[in-house]
Amino acid sequence: MIERRQSERKQVAALVYLCAAGQRFRRCKASDLSAGGTFIELEPFALRRGRKVQLVFVLAAGATIKLHRLQAVVARVTRTGAGMSLHSKLPRRRVGIMP
Repeated sequence: MIERRQSERKQVAALVYLCAAGQRFRRCKASDLSAGGTFIELEPFALRRGRKVQLVFVLAAGATIKLHRLQAVVARVTRTGAGMSLHSKLPRRRVGIMP
């Protein structure tokens, strides 16, 4: 397989919520991440290449949880998940949750 990424891929285990237009948010796991894309592990559903989606990454920073909203496009779909091309941040709305 030819690697087409422009930036290095990092293995992660991040909680992410995915929402395609007209559907509810789905809880998923990002298994790798680069500056331009990510692979989201998820159960199969009506998700096709080229579809725009919203991703909300849930990242812990000490005792604070930060939500990062990104817009993405589905680049490929497999039996175990989907590769996403990251395009831009959505309007900035960070939420801090203290335990």
